[in-house]
Amino acid sequence: ASINSTIMSIAEFEAVCEHLSSGNEQQRVAAERFLLNMRTSENSIQLARSVIDTSNSPGACFQAACILKESIIRDWEKIPMNNRLELQNHLIHFVVQRESGIGIEGLKPFVRSQLLQCFAVMFKRGWVDGPPNMFTEFLSYIESLLAQAETRAVAALALLAVLEEVAASTRSFVGLSWEFHHACQQRLHAEGHLLRVFTAVLRVLSSELPRLRAAC
Repeated sequence: ASINSTIMSIAEFEAVCEHLSSGNEQQRVAAERFLLNMRTSENSIQLARSVIDTSNSPGACFQAACILKESIIRDWEKIPMNNRLELQNHLIHFVVQRESGIGIEGLKPFVRSQLLQCFAVMFKRGWVDGPPNMFTEFLSYIESLLAQAETRAVAALALLAVLEEVAASTRSFVGLSWEFHHACQQRLHAEGHLLRVFTAVLRVLSSELPRLRAAC
């Protein structure tokens, strides 16, 4: 069911999220019920994205990111591939823009982490049936960010999120078989992506050595 009529404004969603930590039990229970309804709404992805894009409340953005990830996992097969790729690209560019430090406030670490995990889940899930050069293009983008001081940190975090999602011990539960996860790990090695990651990391460390020596 749609809950468009329930959400009157972003401010209302922010107030609901604030009630989660309220000492008023009635408000807290009502807020939990509201967010549960949002999670199961047919338009939960659009609603969550709207909150992420426009809200200045870290708590609201975190809850919206959690809802977005759950909704994407649940409705993956219903989402057209072009829409998946657009949302995936939007997430990573949104985080990079907010973390670039150019005239805009950065994200709180817990919000940034949740958004990057959402991106990583989408990236891994779409790696199988997405464009064949998807991982190669992602690494090219990451390398371009690593080359710039103001985006180096967020590039490293985005890369780490994807690698953790591919790793067996730290992956998210997305309802897929062990064979799927194993195939992703094997592909990471077979296509040379892991070697490229290692090379990129060494390049960054090498560029930082003069500054580190000067600081000693």
